[in-house]
Amino acid sequence: MKELINYMLAKIVFFTTAMLIIPLSYTMLEEQGYMLDAYAWSILIGCLSGALLMGISENRGKEISIVGGAVFLVESWLAIAFISSLPYLFSGVLNLPDAIMESISGVTTTGLTNLPPAQSASLILWRSITQWIGGLNLLLMLTNIIPSVTKGFGINFVMPTILRCGLITESRINQTAIKVMVSYLFFTLMGGIFFWLGGLSPYDAANYVMVIISTGGCFESTSEFSMNIVLFFFILFGLIASCCNILIYLQSRSIYHLKSNIINTIKSSEIKLFLLIILIIGMIVSMHLSKTGLYDTDEAMLNGFLYTVSFAGTTGLLAEKMLYWPDFEKMLFTFLAITGGCLGSMAGGFKLMRVIVLVKTSWAELKRTTHPKMVVNITVDHGAVPQKAISLILSYFFLYTVILFFSMMIISLSGYDMLQCLDIAIGSLTSTGQLAYFHMTPNDIISLPEYIKLYCCFLMVLGKAEIIAFLLIIQGGLQDIYRVNW
Repeated sequence: MKELINYMLAKIVFFTTAMLIIPLSYTMLEEQGYMLDAYAWSILIGCLSGALLMGISENRGKEISIVGGAVFLVESWLAIAFISSLPYLFSGVLNLPDAIMESISGVTTTGLTNLPPAQSASLILWRSITQWIGGLNLLLMLTNIIPSVTKGFGINFVMPTILRCGLITESRINQTAIKVMVSYLFFTLMGGIFFWLGGLSPYDAANYVMVIISTGGCFESTSEFSMNIVLFFFILFGLIASCCNILIYLQSRSIYHLKSNIINTIKSSEIKLFLLIILIIGMIVSMHLSKTGLYDTDEAMLNGFLYTVSFAGTTGLLAEKMLYWPDFEKMLFTFLAITGGCLGSMAGGFKLMRVIVLVKTSWAELKRTTHPKMVVNITVDHGAVPQKAISLILSYFFLYTVILFFSMMIISLSGYDMLQCLDIAIGSLTSTGQLAYFHMTPNDIISLPEYIKLYCCFLMVLGKAEIIAFLLIIQGGLQDIYRVNW
């Protein structure tokens, strides 16, 4: 089993290393080779690391156990983060702890950056690429590892039948990976073309589409461009699409089947609730921004809906401009980030479907209190929610809440105030790192103590690994110790 994990990690390392060719080519063409040495050394180490993993993966098996899947789930993020950190280190821009935070923030699509301002364009491009790779890795984990390892904490009952729990095998991963990668690349190219047609430069279009499709959101253009209505709707559509349950599209076998799946998705209670929340909060934010005089009516509408969708999908695009916004909007967006997008989406957070099940469970328990003999079935979209899924969601809610408040206490040791600690903790756990910009400047984030940055890295991976993976690894380790001692 360990050999198969090493083999799959080697593939991930080789793929991430191959992506370094893009910023290397850019620095040679546009920056006169300014960062050439950093990328060259990074590629060399990446190739050696992949070859080493491949060399120790001979005689590999064909299946991975549940604990092995949890190990691979965590190690996949760490492997990508290791390769991603190398350009920051070899360029001399960041030291080791800062490079680790920057790379993990990118591959977990959190976007909590501590890069100093005025960096080379190729390094900014690499940061966007790491977010794109992180989004792709999340899709691969959602379709292969997470359902079997964590039971999705309630995600399985909304997943396509073909993607539900099964054995974690090499053949299954290979078959799913090809389909996921082709689809992901296709939508990335289409989005980049649309953004370019909307008025962005090719460089900005490439960066924006990568951080939007992955819900990373960590990019701010250095060039001025006007947010015309066409570009606004392209960005808005991209933000919404990345927050929907995209797992169901992966079982589509034809255009007709894909159309049917899209219609069913639009009819689902989860996406209806998501769009309703966007509409209501977007209108409230727009009217409040206009009333405070921060923007005129047209700009208030544009910014109100753009930022509402951005934080509802845990993307946090352009959050740097919100430092002096009223706290009313910041609290609404914090609520949106905690709630998150749809189950099976690229977005982080608790996820709307889990919220729906929790609300219906609470209402059912209230009915049982007044009518003890009543049998209440919890249904979503005309389908019964299994009791096991409800138990998993309740467990996840408890763990999520405990970890969030514990993390706030840990981060408060840095000396920052309660709101700042709340922003950092929620941002790291929900993959919405841009929440930190609500009450902090980029320099404040750069000056965070190193131990706080490393703890935030732990939270970022924890949020993407659905928490339970770490518990399974700990449990597996304790069982090994117990067997050795006895």
